Amino acid sequence: MAYTHSVDEIQRYFDEFDPLNTGSLNKDALSQLLTKLNDGIAPLPADIDRVLKRADAIGDGVLHRPELVQASSPPHKHVRRKDC
Repeated sequence: MAYTHSVDEIQRYFDEFDPLNTGSLNKDALSQLLTKLNDGIAPLPADIDRVLKRADAIGDGVLHRPELVQASSPPHKHVRRKDC
């Protein structure tokens, strides 16, 4: 998933693939979302499993909105302050 997507955009995608407003995406919904983010190219099942394994912080087998937002955010850089 590209880091160029904004948090608002990711949340809109989440809403699109969570039409019942359950607050989570299962593997099928995640696959559809990743396909949309990848210009219509479906991810391999192993890729979906990898994304789910890395992003599912709660460990319940689905992605919740905060997990997806966190997974799609760029890594934070550690910045050392001069006064430390």
